[in-house]
Amino acid sequence: MAQTATGLPERAERGLNLMLDAGEVLSAERLGELLKRAEEGHFRPLEAQARRGLGIVGRDPAMLTRSLAIWEDMKAVPYAARVRCERALLTGDHAEFDAGLAVLERLGDRLQVGRYERRQVG
Repeated sequence: MAQTATGLPERAERGLNLMLDAGEVLSAERLGELLKRAEEGHFRPLEAQARRGLGIVGRDPAMLTRSLAIWEDMKAVPYAARVRCERALLTGDHAEFDAGLAVLERLGDRLQVGRYERRQVG
């Protein structure tokens, strides 16, 4: 994954997104480094992805809420829906899970819908 110091924060954000979507996570230490670089560089998409990863790794609903707020502020509907599902899986909020899943279904993101449905059952 690209380092944000290389001037390619978009590649780091996209790589992290793909990893998180697939259920693969980096260490909290590495995610913390990415978050710091994102904040220093004012790159909000990478900040939101790093917070998403930290929320998943640390089982931290507050970190996921912070990620969600960034995605919603940027009107990044697919990413907000993912974070809603992840936070709902963590907290057991069935209504929020269904709402996030409904957005992904409307967007035609069948792959991610299937991933979340498997995690819900498993």
